[in-house]
Amino acid sequence: MVSFLEICRRAATGPIVAPDDFDMARFVPALRGAIKKHGLQAPPKDVIVPWDDDLADRIYLAAKDFLVETGCYCPDTNRVITFTREELEESIHHAPRQCPMGEGKEAGFMRPRRPEDPQIPWCHVGGGIPVSSDEIASAVVEGYARIPHADSISIPAMTQLRGMPVQAGAPSEIYAAIQSVRLGRDSMRRAGRPGLPIINLLSSSASPMGVLAVTNREYGLRPSDGWLIVSLSELKLDYNVMNKTAAILSFGGNVGFAAGAIYGGFAGGVMGSAVLNAAYIMVGPLLVSATYHLLYSLHIAQSNSTAREVLTSVALGCQAVSRNMPFPYFDLGIPPRAPRRRSSTGRAPRASSPTWRRGPTSRRCTRPRESCWTTTARWRCCLTARSRTRPRG
Repeated sequence: MVSFLEICRRAATGPIVAPDDFDMARFVPALRGAIKKHGLQAPPKDVIVPWDDDLADRIYLAAKDFLVETGCYCPDTNRVITFTREELEESIHHAPRQCPMGEGKEAGFMRPRRPEDPQIPWCHVGGGIPVSSDEIASAVVEGYARIPHADSISIPAMTQLRGMPVQAGAPSEIYAAIQSVRLGRDSMRRAGRPGLPIINLLSSSASPMGVLAVTNREYGLRPSDGWLIVSLSELKLDYNVMNKTAAILSFGGNVGFAAGAIYGGFAGGVMGSAVLNAAYIMVGPLLVSATYHLLYSLHIAQSNSTAREVLTSVALGCQAVSRNMPFPYFDLGIPPRAPRRRSSTGRAPRASSPTWRRGPTSRRCTRPRESCWTTTARWRCCLTARSRTRPRG
């Protein structure tokens, strides 16, 4: 098995490649070559969730070929972390079949599921949403913990502390990291589930110092929680991520590798994103000794993970892995903005018309009506341009 220390060594001694060359001369040609080699073609557009087992198996093989030829890039050293097919196969073979999480009566195992698997899936509740006060954060987490089917939760991100904004790199970031976990623990105790695992690490801090600040069993995160390591797109691992990984592995925590293809970016379309999604899941145990994976594939134009093309690519990549690699993972769904509400006249606002804010001084808004919502007969908008008087008649 390749140790994480060996991955760090290869990040400092691997082949030197310019950032653009890694994307355009290494990543893209290798992905296209793997798709062509295995004859991968996207399913019809009316098929959102495919069920072709042969296609899934060929995606899995293509992901292996792509990873061995591409490797992973370290932007801080401009070097490529390379590995052989044998090392990748060994990592897949020894990857965890289940991830232990939680303590006491809330202890459980996140297990992988195959297509049409009858076992009940792991139920995760919540997201790292920003909140503006301790009261809101406590209420949100307590509500999550009171859901009977919840096996794990996410804690929200603190945006301010006693009226002071939380800034990255400042002491307020460390205080926010500690406070968010402490509030989460207290809220779960009030709900009667103190052993419920938190598996989104820290929404309030993205720095290694924030991770070190909460490695405390009393008021911080525990080894039985989930410690997410978020990679850079696509297939990039910087020192910030590697420093956090080193701290978590030394603490004995469950490392969760968070990565997903950006549809419409370097991954291309449906098949490229499917191959990359499968590659991300299978390379996590090799790069960061991951015990589970969070897949968050996004649409580059729509900024959500529920677009038809994204759903298809995620379904293909997940089916490829679940059929060939029993490794626990789950997908993060990010829906588009809220649907439009109808005005008091009963007509939906048109996208081609500008919206207005009524008041003593009317202002013209730069956003289309479909981006706004209505309250009674007044248009409300979150972004206004320079002041203009609304024309009458």
